[in-house]
Amino acid sequence: MSYNNLAGLTYGALGEHQKVWNTMKKALAIWGKVLPSDHPDLALSYNNLAETYGALGEHRKRLEYNEKALSIREKCCLRIILIWQILTTTSPGTYRDLGDIKKAVILCGKRWLLGKNLFPQRILIPLSLKKP
Repeated sequence: MSYNNLAGLTYGALGEHQKVWNTMKKALAIWGKVLPSDHPDLALSYNNLAETYGALGEHRKRLEYNEKALSIREKCCLRIILIWQILTTTSPGTYRDLGDIKKAVILCGKRWLLGKNLFPQRILIPLSLKKP
């Protein structure tokens, strides 16, 4: 079992977000030593850590790590779907939580246009800009 799995599947399910954070930091440190700086698995680790920061209520740190993950994914561009996924799951919601509705709307628009081209057969429902 990897550190990412241990953190997400075990500690995350128990709601122990500080343990998730510690474990995700270990995973990121390992990936940072063995992977090139533009590797998609490194982006995944940044994204996992971003979500952990979000669970801890640290939305500025969440945004910082979301942006690192997106930057790597844009550089390596193995598949455009990776960019669509991060736009779908994290960035607009992070900006919404920070109160920057304008930026959230812009990212939702980018996500919608990209998704429309990737998945023309699907109906894409926009992320709610209303706080949960």
